[in-house]
Amino acid sequence: MPAAAWLGRRASASLLTRARVPGPFTNSLLGVLPAPHRPSRAVAIGPWGPGPRIVWCRSQGGSPELGADPSTQEEGTHQKWMATALEEARKGLAEGEVPVGAVLVDGQELVCSAHNQTEVLSDPTAHAEMLCIREGARRLGWRLTECSLYVTLEPCPMCGGAVLQARLKEVIYGARSPLLGADGSWIAMLPCSHDAKEAVTMEEQLQEAGMQRRPHPFHPGMRVVRGVMEDDCATIMKEFFSKRRLESSAQYGLPSQKIEPLASS
Repeated sequence: MPAAAWLGRRASASLLTRARVPGPFTNSLLGVLPAPHRPSRAVAIGPWGPGPRIVWCRSQGGSPELGADPSTQEEGTHQKWMATALEEARKGLAEGEVPVGAVLVDGQELVCSAHNQTEVLSDPTAHAEMLCIREGARRLGWRLTECSLYVTLEPCPMCGGAVLQARLKEVIYGARSPLLGADGSWIAMLPCSHDAKEAVTMEEQLQEAGMQRRPHPFHPGMRVVRGVMEDDCATIMKEFFSKRRLESSAQYGLPSQKIEPLASS
């Protein structure tokens, strides 16, 4: 190839990189651009020159503020989305459902949100997590590798299995579910903590309970964040079961009995 032609192609690629202009080199540029400037979703809309034309859109998250503490930013992000999940849980509470809410997020963009609808749909699989994963798969494809799932309660084994099958990037939950939780409360399906000290403590607790984590063979690196807005998430569950106890007592004329407040998702 003549030197002038080679330099011309190099210049074109450089200009595309700086200006982020869609064109025949777009696919190769996706891995070059810094994260805040990558498209949140690339959609081919037809041929343009020798390659597909890409519709570009900037993530709603934008660039992090200069000097901001990454851990503080992450905590704020987790609380923001968990608050949205709690809003869903309150909707479920109003409908007489076990009040669990979930939110699926792609980067900083909301994909969908849901709450338990087991009673409304007469479907034992209609947990908040399952509904979010189904809708996310419908919109984005079944491999949700760039998505985060926020849920107010530790996932049950059914939802934990779906989380792993969907290859989610991370799961963030609020309160523990001692009777049916799949993150070490009943069984241990989800990966251990990325924090070394916390991981040691969790593994010791699992050994005492006679449990062992078995990493998913195709998705062992999923991140799990525990205890985000835990008190708020636990309180709404306690409200639900307290109300259920009172209703049962009134209906059957029985004294109120102690029921584990975090029994099910």
